[in-house]
Amino acid sequence: MSLITALILMATAVVLAASAPARASSGPASTPPAVSLASTEPASAMSTGFRTTKDLLNVRVPSVCGHKSGRLKNGKLPGIKPINGFVRLDRSRSKVGAIAPGASKGAVAVLYCNAGGTSWSSFVLFYNSKRQMIGRYDTTAFGPRTDVHSVRRTAKKTTAYVQGVKLSGEGLCCGTGTGRVSFTWSKAQRKMVPGKRFLYSERAKAQMLINAINRRDRRGALRHGSSQAVNELWHARAAAGRNLVLNPTCFRSNRVTGRDCIAYAPDTGFWGIYVRMTHRKGAIGWFAARADWFSSD
Repeated sequence: MSLITALILMATAVVLAASAPARASSGPASTPPAVSLASTEPASAMSTGFRTTKDLLNVRVPSVCGHKSGRLKNGKLPGIKPINGFVRLDRSRSKVGAIAPGASKGAVAVLYCNAGGTSWSSFVLFYNSKRQMIGRYDTTAFGPRTDVHSVRRTAKKTTAYVQGVKLSGEGLCCGTGTGRVSFTWSKAQRKMVPGKRFLYSERAKAQMLINAINRRDRRGALRHGSSQAVNELWHARAAAGRNLVLNPTCFRSNRVTGRDCIAYAPDTGFWGIYVRMTHRKGAIGWFAARADWFSSD
């Protein structure tokens, strides 16, 4: 082999060795650090949302009852002197869960507030999974000094049940009416918006009771009134010998807890029956608590 040929072969071997892949070592292979996808997302997207109502105890709230906006601390807005009132979360009536698209871990918060001796209506606040407020509602829409009785939440809508609604003849204190309003997600407005308000009617409930009495359906009547009320109306109809008729209007009773509707038998000496309509404990609908009949004799 000539010297020139030997030099060419040595140069070729060096080039091939340099281009060949490195052999794995006998020790453990070193793995490059994994890249976290979450670390590349905005901080707001990393929020865990609301898991329980406990997460609402320190949420930010808007200005309500004349108090400045701020962040709750253990369910109360700090920095308010007792003489000036308060802002607090009603955790028992608040809800967490799916409330809108992209808010699978959202929340519905109920706030009560006071301006120092002056009663205000309660507020319903909506938050998405990033803990951003996406809606608010003042129950003053039903009237002054109203408050939330309860909240029902589904993935499609949230319904707030309201109590303390003032009806005809009722004074500044203690309205006996109840109602509800449902909220749905508005894609155009990108927030939760309220629908129409609905008021529960004491007369409509009393009419259901009278209808059941007239068709001699005792079991059906007991769905709308107590056994005392059903018995009195049952006997009154038998005494009158004809169906009972309900007066067109009901009015505030002598007690602040109810309304009186009057049932009577036309064209007889039978004047009528006072049907006391109230709300059973924990219920939003009307119910006939008792009935007392009277005649012209």
